[in-house]
Amino acid sequence: MTYCESHDEERNMYKAKTFGNGATIKTVAGFSNRAPLNTAFNVLLNGSHMMWMFQELAYDYSIFSNAAGAAGNRTDPKPIPESLNWYTNSTRMNSYQKIGQLIQLRTRILPNVFLVIQQVLI
Repeated sequence: MTYCESHDEERNMYKAKTFGNGATIKTVAGFSNRAPLNTAFNVLLNGSHMMWMFQELAYDYSIFSNAAGAAGNRTDPKPIPESLNWYTNSTRMNSYQKIGQLIQLRTRILPNVFLVIQQVLI
């Protein structure tokens, strides 16, 4: 199992926004453009892959955020895209679409990987 983000560590886009070197990476456009690249390194490898919640939208809230986006603890409910109007944000939706294209590319390049998994489950 490979993954870029998990529930055990800060999200990559939160780290880029908070600790990034330079104004470009700290903008929504800057870290949203990095999300597909980050995902490409993961999904184009062999094996099983996991995407953490809202990774495809360059989710940039800390694991310590609560539903209002304020400081909370790890187990607090997090802000969800619907409440933040992310689906109308063209930069984040571009990231979402590019990640979808990467996943489609993987299924075209390695279709047998998914056939084997499907046969095991049947």
